[in-house]
Amino acid sequence: MFQPGKQNADEDNLLLAQVAVGNEQAFNQIYHKTNKNIYNAVMAYVKNEHTAIELVQQVYIKFWNNRKKLKDVRSLKDYLFIIARNLTLDHFKKVTIETAFFAELTSRENYPVNSIDERLEQIEYDKLLMNALSAIAPSTEGGMAFG
Repeated sequence: MFQPGKQNADEDNLLLAQVAVGNEQAFNQIYHKTNKNIYNAVMAYVKNEHTAIELVQQVYIKFWNNRKKLKDVRSLKDYLFIIARNLTLDHFKKVTIETAFFAELTSRENYPVNSIDERLEQIEYDKLLMNALSAIAPSTEGGMAFG
């Protein structure tokens, strides 16, 4: 008896095994087979095309970088969606931190600085916060096509 779902799962498992040993062609097949669904899922949450594209790009970078662990993956679709979900949640955490940071900066602008030392201290503090924010979720460069 023909089972289309089983055939897809078998094909996915074969592609996963090939990616696990570094086969870039298998990776490209998985990317072209799954990127639209991952993009749509991420876009449903972030509602911003640029952000969605960047997050999807990070999904496939993480997928490739963790390829040696793919032998333990039982479902390609679930694995990619879990990566996408986690990266999307990380994105929202970063946005929340940035929003709080900028609110803090804005509120400080209303308070006069009493001395040069306090002003220098405030500038150093601002630099530390910006460095910490950049370390939380570094932006990726380049782009991937969806199609």
